[in-house]
Amino acid sequence: MGRLAFTLVLILFFWGAQGFSANCSDGVFSSLGESPINKFESHSLWCKTGGGAFLSTRSFEKSGISFHMLLDPFSLKYVIKPASCLECENINPQFLFNSKLNSAFKAVNQRKDVLENAGIIHSQSSLPGVFLTVDMCPSHHPDMEKEIFQELKSSQNAVAIAMSGGWLRNHKELFRNLRDRNHPGDLNITWVNHTLNHPFTNHVSDLHNFLLEPGVNIEKEVFGMEELFLSYGVVPSPFFRFPGLVSSRAIMDYLLQHYIIPVGSDAWLAKGERPSQGSIILIHGNENEHVGVTLFQKWMDKFGMDWNLLSLSDLF
Repeated sequence: MGRLAFTLVLILFFWGAQGFSANCSDGVFSSLGESPINKFESHSLWCKTGGGAFLSTRSFEKSGISFHMLLDPFSLKYVIKPASCLECENINPQFLFNSKLNSAFKAVNQRKDVLENAGIIHSQSSLPGVFLTVDMCPSHHPDMEKEIFQELKSSQNAVAIAMSGGWLRNHKELFRNLRDRNHPGDLNITWVNHTLNHPFTNHVSDLHNFLLEPGVNIEKEVFGMEELFLSYGVVPSPFFRFPGLVSSRAIMDYLLQHYIIPVGSDAWLAKGERPSQGSIILIHGNENEHVGVTLFQKWMDKFGMDWNLLSLSDLF
């Protein structure tokens, strides 16, 4: 083989190796931008990749590439990798032993039979601080509570945004603004599933309202919102916020079966509930409940320097 040919072979070899490595990075999914999701399914596999071992809970296609959503059971955070980069096998429950995910399931199982505010409502860890959750239910208001997100402009302040498809579809540019600000130095967002349509009917009992309305398709409400996140290039979290905080044991069991962690609140500010260390604070960012935002701002002015705003992954 001549010197030139040999050099070309080396170049192609190293280029191919680097290209393969790049194609297995977390950036493959994010580089695709906004595009539809196909062949979405929920499953349970244990997958190995260059970055470690993960629990694969979902698979889907985007722009013709097959991906897996990989949950780290010890950090409760998702990464998305191309399926071609993974070696997967059936899951062994021992893999989850002593994980945060296992702790979350134990805590949720203790509060899954209540109609209202089931799931995690207070921190299970000893970390000092509170957890801010901002609900984005469907709203006829054209804007959002922008001042809250401006005040949170620091990677030290985490915020969990419980996003509904009903709000997103009618406020696409506002959603894109939040999405594009989710980076170090600006916002530290955990994206929480608040259902695709957030069913609700006025003057109807909670026993037959929200997700308990007759005819509601739970699978569509839950996975439809995950698909919507993915179509916008957003990596979901395993956390879920019930519309109206109204649930049932059957729905709770369904969520746990698919590795979804329901999060309630012990400090819904607009209802007069006061936060304490470890509280999950609930306010609305859709302009439907401005009094809660005002109360949060006053609380931050008084205590904000002393209490950290923690990520939901620190609940356990």
